[in-house]
Amino acid sequence: MHPPTNPPPTKTEELWALLSIVAPHLAGTNADFTNAYTKPLNWGNKRGASAEVLAKSAAAQASLDSLLFHVLLKRDDSMIAHRLKGKSEYVVFCKLTPMQYAIYERVLALPEFQMLLHRKELCDCGRREAKTKGECCYRVPLAPARPQSSSSTPLTATAGILRSRQAIDPRALLWRQHHPEGIACERCPSCLTFALITKLQKLANHPSLLQYDGSSSSSSSSISSSSSSAQATRAFAELAFGPKYLEEMGGTDRPTNIRFLLNAIPKQSGKLRDLDRLLKTFPPREKVLIFSFSVQMLGLLQAFATTQEYSFLSLDGSTPGGERQGIIDRFSTDKNITLFFISTKAGGLGLNLTCASKVVIFDVNWNPTHDLQVCFVCVCDR
Repeated sequence: MHPPTNPPPTKTEELWALLSIVAPHLAGTNADFTNAYTKPLNWGNKRGASAEVLAKSAAAQASLDSLLFHVLLKRDDSMIAHRLKGKSEYVVFCKLTPMQYAIYERVLALPEFQMLLHRKELCDCGRREAKTKGECCYRVPLAPARPQSSSSTPLTATAGILRSRQAIDPRALLWRQHHPEGIACERCPSCLTFALITKLQKLANHPSLLQYDGSSSSSSSSISSSSSSAQATRAFAELAFGPKYLEEMGGTDRPTNIRFLLNAIPKQSGKLRDLDRLLKTFPPREKVLIFSFSVQMLGLLQAFATTQEYSFLSLDGSTPGGERQGIIDRFSTDKNITLFFISTKAGGLGLNLTCASKVVIFDVNWNPTHDLQVCFVCVCDR
């Protein structure tokens, strides 16, 4: 029913869709399948389900397993392990370049990052009930307080009043972007955790990911939304780079000049620098798969390969389905093409690239199972 590299679907709706094609006499109608399997399984997964509901769910699961036994071919790597060469995995720690390190420090010094870093410390407002900063007076990134005119009153006694009269720090661009009305939400400051980590992850991959990528913008009905997003990206890049590195990075927009890319791209990222060194250690014409969760990073990797005169192909979510197999066949047969850049989401499933012997996961996924899946793309047995 499934190719060796594809796991069975996790949603019963998708499972019925496949069964209706390969075994319509077993699938029945969508309504019948939903009543027999989908609903009992969903009810059994709910918290606080009664013993009766759990029993019905278990019975539905057993019945579904019995049905799939006749149509589902399942095999794991243990069945073909004797035919595969040994696999070695390495985690390479890459140092930031001096520019990345300086920008990283500038970003960490921004008010939202400081607010999140110190949110679990005891608040300094001097109130009797001890609370953490994230629960008390530091839920909003306020501008630094002006010094008091009189030194007779201790700061701790009036800190709460002073902060209540302060305005939002103008450097708190990310907080303003997530709170356009200027009012803290119930989860502040923890609501920004994912957004802040994403910025740091982009910076660790390449500083250019903080710039606005005008080449990726396309015409759509939400022009105003796209424009505001571009302005926010440019403003943060200017704040992160500062005057010293803004010129060196070519401004707040990602440069497209080939001469600039040739000189800048490999030198600005520690990971790219180490990737270049790694690729040069491989034998000539060694075929390598390079995966990236970020599609923008995939574009930078292609620019890097162009400037370093590597022959390559690429595949991501925008690649038409009818062209995928042709690209894969070309990579498998053309000995001059050594690199294949693939987005983790688009290439994690359904690919057999046994012609490659190396896999590099450049930009890791938040979900580690996706990265584990792509490791088997080039070791699957046909």
